[in-house]
Amino acid sequence: MTEHNLGKWHHVFDGHDKTFTINDKKVAVFNIEGKLVTCPNHDWQFDVTNGECVSLDLCDDGSYVETYPVKIENDEIILSLP
Repeated sequence: MTEHNLGKWHHVFDGHDKTFTINDKKVAVFNIEGKLVTCPNHDWQFDVTNGECVSLDLCDDGSYVETYPVKIENDEIILSLP
């Protein structure tokens, strides 16, 4: 895994997300109190801790999004990518 510094954690406002492009790969970082995010295109809900789709009546069987380890170190967001 390679660590990437995405900047100060307070730039991702509470209740929102911020998208970053790292080596031509788009990733979103979420700062939310709960554990779910909703896809604006399909209204599917995903658990941000493991990427699993939890909208049982809506999601295709086995739908998920990739998740990556994130930590806050010295007020900086550190994202690890394979």
